[in-house]
Amino acid sequence: MLRPAELVTLLINTANAVSKTDFSNAANRRAYMQMERQFTQALPMSVKKFMVSSIESTPFDNEEVKIMGDSYKLKELVNNMQYGGNVKRMQAGGVPQQPTPVSPSPAPLEVNDPQAPTSPNGAAEDTVETKLREGDFVLNSASVEVAGEQDVRKMINEAVQVAERSGKFAVPQGATSDELVDVILGDGEIVIPKELVEVIGLDRLTKINNRGKALMEQRAARSSKETQ
Repeated sequence: MLRPAELVTLLINTANAVSKTDFSNAANRRAYMQMERQFTQALPMSVKKFMVSSIESTPFDNEEVKIMGDSYKLKELVNNMQYGGNVKRMQAGGVPQQPTPVSPSPAPLEVNDPQAPTSPNGAAEDTVETKLREGDFVLNSASVEVAGEQDVRKMINEAVQVAERSGKFAVPQGATSDELVDVILGDGEIVIPKELVEVIGLDRLTKINNRGKALMEQRAARSSKETQ
């Protein structure tokens, strides 16, 4: 396994070698085009996601990814939940899926993947694929850090008690397949079910989440300066 410094050196040396290639030579152009196709076609999706999330612009930004019959651009999907927020269906074309009943999930979910690599913004990369209902809310890991894990747990527990007294959890609303959203979550994030979003308040959750986003953006800017 290459260390980060070794990988960076390899990429820089490769770029230097390409820049010195004489592309006026037809044989060199053909060799490069063949190498480029083999490289990009064999590139794993995880590497493309890392590039798209870490680099401002890449050749893979507009690569189409199909999820449940719908087509999305890779740029739309990468980190769509890393910064947390209210879960919404993405507007895209595709063949509508026939609604089928699924089990409701009214309990809070804490995402746990301690082996996930860390992004430049300090948050774990999104590695856990799951389905959430439209209206659920994802608190990013930095917001939990800023607000304090114990305070977040207390807020959720109090909301659960209020919801149970009002009967929100007594008769789960359920969901159908066309109401679910495919998301990728990261270690340390907390999913707040929409029943609790109504109790806690969307405005309050958004403010908590935005403080985490601000911290992540600060860390990303600092990391970018350090690597320059």
